[in-house]
Amino acid sequence: MTGNVIWFDEALCLGYDPDIWYPETSSEWDAPKAICDVCPVRLECLAAALLEEEGRAAFVRYGMRGGVTPIERAKMDHSQVKKRRGPSVIVVSRPWNKKV
Repeated sequence: MTGNVIWFDEALCLGYDPDIWYPETSSEWDAPKAICDVCPVRLECLAAALLEEEGRAAFVRYGMRGGVTPIERAKMDHSQVKKRRGPSVIVVSRPWNKKV
């Protein structure tokens, strides 16, 4: 992710050690998932991850993003995020390129 992201300043992950988002074992996914579950910009983060990782295999996706593990994200696509969010929220195409 590059540039200023409009929603990123509201992300709860900013207050944590970055290593928490890249667990070494499957048993370590619970802590970052719990933080993401209450993050006000979880869905924006997930949408950005899905756009950024589109077409990549699961083994080249890294870290918890939007409360979803790399393997879980590999099974999703952008249209699933829109359906989960509902019609009232707009997913901005390539949101990490929007400058503040």
